[in-house]
Amino acid sequence: ENPVEFTPTGPEDEEVTEQATDYVNHIYNVDNDGFMITYSFIKDALIQKLGVVKMFVETEVREETHSFAGLSEDQVAMLLSDEAGMEVAAFEEYEADLDGMPVTLFDIEMTREVPERMIRVVNVPPEEFVIERRARSLDDAKFMAHRTEKTRSELIEEGYDAAIVNSLPAYTADEDNADEDNTRYDQEEYTDELQDSADFSTDMIDVTECVIYVDFDGDGKAERRKVITAGNEHIILLNEAFEDPLFVAFCPVPTPHTVWGMAVAD
Repeated sequence: ENPVEFTPTGPEDEEVTEQATDYVNHIYNVDNDGFMITYSFIKDALIQKLGVVKMFVETEVREETHSFAGLSEDQVAMLLSDEAGMEVAAFEEYEADLDGMPVTLFDIEMTREVPERMIRVVNVPPEEFVIERRARSLDDAKFMAHRTEKTRSELIEEGYDAAIVNSLPAYTADEDNADEDNTRYDQEEYTDELQDSADFSTDMIDVTECVIYVDFDGDGKAERRKVITAGNEHIILLNEAFEDPLFVAFCPVPTPHTVWGMAVAD
């Protein structure tokens, strides 16, 4: 019933662990499509040796609308201050009688952008996952990456500089992944040739999201960083310190001392 359950170490922990169990399963099954993630994760592993899942935090901006009636000038000024972070959507000024005194009141409709942090869990096709050859596990790997394609529009929506994104060349087929792609779509009637996008904004761009150990600050010690590059020249879009786990992998028939073992299909 619950893919994840927390167990208490003492009676005082029971309420906390119940809340933690409910919270994590809500994230996995409601905020994300937990059943299909698990299904794909396991089936990838059974057929292609390794199932891979990527986890990350994504910030979505939600717009809220608030209506206020009968406000004074001071109250309107407070709403319009920078601290409130609200913008006027509709505004009406009128005269009213307050205890026999004429006053000016305002009806106002305001909008505000509210950022929401969402935990995302997504499947990574095995042929899009890259890891250093000598890695014995994901924990000791000095390099891991997810190689995929995104549209120019998607990259701009994610906050990357539009001028840089629009200067990138469109994605071209990678022979390294041709066999995997052909196998994945061999039951469908797809053309063998890449088709040009109908619109510049929907051009596909080659994107590589890496977790890498590198001596970035020059102190002689390698630090763990997340680096995102785009295009065939690997233009750097992001380079930041990173400690969280990004990938999780499952192999049904593990081979000692290596990440890639065997699939049941093998």
